[in-house]
Amino acid sequence: MDITGVTRARLALQHWTYHAVGSPTPVDYALDYRLNGHAWRHRALTPGERRMMTEVPNAGTLSLMLDVDVADLKSGANVVEFTTTNASPPLIPVVLNIDLVLE
Repeated sequence: MDITGVTRARLALQHWTYHAVGSPTPVDYALDYRLNGHAWRHRALTPGERRMMTEVPNAGTLSLMLDVDVADLKSGANVVEFTTTNASPPLIPVVLNIDLVLE
C-alpha cells in the first residue's frame, strides 16, 4: 500500500469472545493491537459493548473500529498483531475480517 497523503487510519474488524448470557465481563478487558512493532494500543470495551457481549444472544461478536496512528504505518506491507488484556477463559478471543481503512 501507499501511505502518501494519508491523514487518518483505522482498523475495521470483528472481535469474538465467549461469554455466557448473564455472566459478567471484566471491567478492564481490552483488545490490544499494534502495527509494525510500534507501541501497543489498548481498546477497552465500552459499557454498552460489554453489556452486548453478555445480554444479547450474539455469541460475543462485536464489530469494532480501532484508531491507528498514521506514524505506525509504512508504504508496502504492514504487520498487525493482536492480544488482549484481562480476557476470561474458557475460550481465547478471536479477531477476524480485518481491513485497514485509510483516509
